[in-house]
Amino acid sequence: IQSGYDAEQRDVGFWYISDDNSASCVGMPPPKFAERLSRERNLPSGAAYPVSNVYYMASGPLGSYFVRFASGETWWGLGGTCPSQHEQFAQIMKKIEVRRIAFGPPCSEFIKGGSTVTVVPWVAIGTDGTVAWSSSLPSSLERLFSDRPRDLAAPVEVSLGAGGSYFVKFADGNFKC
Repeated sequence: IQSGYDAEQRDVGFWYISDDNSASCVGMPPPKFAERLSRERNLPSGAAYPVSNVYYMASGPLGSYFVRFASGETWWGLGGTCPSQHEQFAQIMKKIEVRRIAFGPPCSEFIKGGSTVTVVPWVAIGTDGTVAWSSSLPSSLERLFSDRPRDLAAPVEVSLGAGGSYFVKFADGNFKC
């Protein structure tokens, strides 16, 4: 990733994929993705990250990311400190072919024994319209997914915001927020 933009000092970046499927990045990729990319692609320290084969990417807080390469291979990482949430996320990523995914702002949850963990809410939409989500979503959004009749249009886009806000677009053009 070569750029005149001085994003490295701010530990931020953005990715874009053009209509011709060429990908580019300004700044830094999510840290967990950058670490894996360096490790698996044997990149020397300070080398430019190869992004031309990234087909789809979503990033979120605390290093959360999902990447689908042009080859169909997928990589993912979830931020937060809750082992059961990481386990659930990994199981879902192996089960469905993700079309879209959104990560929400991190929040704290109490677990048995009085401990507190940090969780990153997420929603994944499969290519077949399957929707999977973390247990840390707002209850209204969980109901929207769990109570939605199967004969209605499937979700195609989703975003998660602060304070329990969300946006969901369905295949028929309708949306909920």
